[in-house]
Amino acid sequence: MVPSDVGVTPPGQLCLELISIPASHYCERARWALDYAGLVYTERKWPPLMHTKGLPALADTRSPPASALGNSSHALMGPGPLDKATAPQQRKLRTVPVLRILPAQAPASPTASELPPAGATDSAPLPYLLGGSGELLLTDSSHIVLYAEQHLRRQHHLYHAASSPSSPPPPPCLYPSDPAQRSEALRLEALFTAKLGVWTRVIAYHALFSEPPPAGPSLAVAVLGGMQPGMEAWKQEALRAAYPEVRRGVSSGLRVSAEGAAACLARTRALLAEVGEVLAEAGRQGRGAWLVGGAFTAADMTFAAMVAVMVLPGGGVGDGEGQGGEGGTQGPGGHGAEGCGGCGYGAWLPPLASWPRAYRDLVAEVRGKAAGQHALKVYREHRWRCGPTAWGSGEEEGKGAGGPRPGWGPGGGAGVEQARDVHQPASRL
Repeated sequence: MVPSDVGVTPPGQLCLELISIPASHYCERARWALDYAGLVYTERKWPPLMHTKGLPALADTRSPPASALGNSSHALMGPGPLDKATAPQQRKLRTVPVLRILPAQAPASPTASELPPAGATDSAPLPYLLGGSGELLLTDSSHIVLYAEQHLRRQHHLYHAASSPSSPPPPPCLYPSDPAQRSEALRLEALFTAKLGVWTRVIAYHALFSEPPPAGPSLAVAVLGGMQPGMEAWKQEALRAAYPEVRRGVSSGLRVSAEGAAACLARTRALLAEVGEVLAEAGRQGRGAWLVGGAFTAADMTFAAMVAVMVLPGGGVGDGEGQGGEGGTQGPGGHGAEGCGGCGYGAWLPPLASWPRAYRDLVAEVRGKAAGQHALKVYREHRWRCGPTAWGSGEEEGKGAGGPRPGWGPGGGAGVEQARDVHQPASRL
């Protein structure tokens, strides 16, 4: 039987695989949530269009029913609009990110003392799909974020249930406990993924495919896989050989064109202005400059990930930080003996000087906006690939770059989720 909080992973135990197009900001969102929660995983990296070869087959059944997911009264996330556990299972996966939960290493059912009291939270299973090898699959970055939240909530319960905890508390949960604030965080996440992420993806692809950028087509090849650490050489060579086809496929599938990029840029500027107004109002009310509830939430994380390609946060993989590659691990202690705090983007992005001049000017513009500054702050204060040490591991934590920090821890491509309509009008916050 698979427990409802199947996401709980003992530190150092490899039972998760994240299938990704590494530069995708939807995959970055999923990576970020797993890293933040301290979950150990292996990332399987693919170039766009070729990624379908790495997606697992599906079983011939529907998603596991609630009864197969353990005692539903102990589920750790409340019901929400993403619950599709009883929907017919799609026949073939085509999009990333995909999180595989390997059956041989699924954790045992938790005891009653390890779970919050029945009725303490609303209940709803995550919409797992069943893979052809018996593994469980989550096929949307939003579901992977909720999966990471389940892990965090159980860590908090274990920490507070301990009579004399010897480790620091786990990181704060990604969603507020207040129902209204939680609903607002989910609403903003949906807005940012359905609109902002689609727009910034078109803008960035248009810049990559522009002729001639300073590095020519090699810049796009580098981003799509050629410079991604941990991607096998044969995939990188296949990408170089098939680049013209990949470019045509991405441009067609995501409607990348000069006109589309201009329309997406206008809508992005309008939405960034609204985000700036929300942050300013939160500051005026003394709630702290965060999108919901005066603290970092999944809404801030999602916003920063969706706009990252337009602010190019530093200190990430492209700037010499370590990384877990294919066959390697990410998570507590998996990113270097000393860990790292305040990491940048979780995949390789070109340095600013490598982009076309018009895009460099655009990055400078977005960085100068309040919303752009917020995205950089969120990366600086809440993005790490080592994760804070998982509660209960007995290891020292807070040893990120720059020394210990106070408190609990150190401060796309075609086929990425679904290709949404880039010409939809902007929605106000």
